[in-house]
Amino acid sequence: MHYSPNLLSTISNAIDNCKLCTIEYDSREKGITVRNIEPMALVYKEGKRNLVGWCHLRNEYRSFRLDRLNLIKLS
Repeated sequence: MHYSPNLLSTISNAIDNCKLCTIEYDSREKGITVRNIEPMALVYKEGKRNLVGWCHLRNEYRSFRLDRLNLIKLS
């Protein structure tokens, strides 16, 4: 799966500089949610690239599939 170089660059910048991010995430179970996260790493899980970070909405570490991110902004 291909991702925009801007998406990967933005995520890498956020991880490297400990930036808080606001994402719009499309979950199959919950629909679209807006979340503030502290990104930690990019990982592969079940053959898909994921962003792992602390989710302020759920108050726990979460994994977000990149192909389900609609928007990402650095705070």
